[in-house]
Amino acid sequence: MSAGSSFSVLYALGVVYSYVLGMWLPWQQLAVACLGPSVACTSLLPFFPESPTFHLLKNRTDKAKAALQRFRGRDVDIEEEFGKLQQFVQSNATQNRSWSLITQATVYKPLLIVGLAFVARTFTGITGIESHSSLFLKAAKGALPDQLGATVFVLCSTVSCFFVKFIMDSVGRRPLLIASASGVSLCLGSLALYLYILEKTGEQAVKMVSWLPLLCLTVYVMAYNIGHACVPDVLLGEMLPPWFKEKAGAITVLSSNTMHLLMVILFSQQEDSLQSYGLFLALAALNVAAAILIAMFVKETKGKTLQEISELFEEKSKLIEYGSIER
Repeated sequence: MSAGSSFSVLYALGVVYSYVLGMWLPWQQLAVACLGPSVACTSLLPFFPESPTFHLLKNRTDKAKAALQRFRGRDVDIEEEFGKLQQFVQSNATQNRSWSLITQATVYKPLLIVGLAFVARTFTGITGIESHSSLFLKAAKGALPDQLGATVFVLCSTVSCFFVKFIMDSVGRRPLLIASASGVSLCLGSLALYLYILEKTGEQAVKMVSWLPLLCLTVYVMAYNIGHACVPDVLLGEMLPPWFKEKAGAITVLSSNTMHLLMVILFSQQEDSLQSYGLFLALAALNVAAAILIAMFVKETKGKTLQEISELFEEKSKLIEYGSIER
């Protein structure tokens, strides 16, 4: 499983865990049940090995080599890889890490593209829809009970996450983002139309297509997972130079999570009203715009080294040797 898709799979499994237990447990017991895995993972963190790169940055060569051997396996020859890793760390340690370098095209252009990818992810409305899926299905008079429909929704989310690992490196990052934004837009637009007709004409008018809300949400989450769920994180790791990655990553993730929180609050204000079709329609339009912007500006990074990615943004400038992306 690729690093890009593993996070999405684990996240989806956590959502399934909470949804399934939520079918039978009151929220107080559900909170305790969800706290259990978090406590277990936190208690295991002290036993996790540090990365070889971290040890090299601290001048712990022996520990770095031992850590790399542990990750690769006892029978794997790591001498060549370890030598390249040492060279990579040493070359980056001598680079000027001033914030003034953000004006360079090889820094600000990929930063803007990564920012676009994270903003596009937020405008899918995924956090709001996942948090309120059962409420929307109940309001939409779906064919299945709202809680069961919500569970089907998150199960399909998990299945699609496993599928992504097989296509990430073969299809590429840019096509997946475009397909994801397009699919999300189509599903949200269809759901907005359904809710609009339901509010204006009544339940009888949509009785023949009562299955549509669940279908829209299911295809929506699958479309989200093939691109928006994991590609922005992959681009964050691939496009930005190493010396800037930590700073940019912290700022980007903090901003993204804040926007996701605002999205949940926005959906909470709509949960008791069928007029949420307006919100779905707005998100559908934003995803159309996102698909267009991604097609225009996002560069394909599949199979490229960081040096080659840098050349995509400023071919004539003096480029920094960033090393190779670990595949």
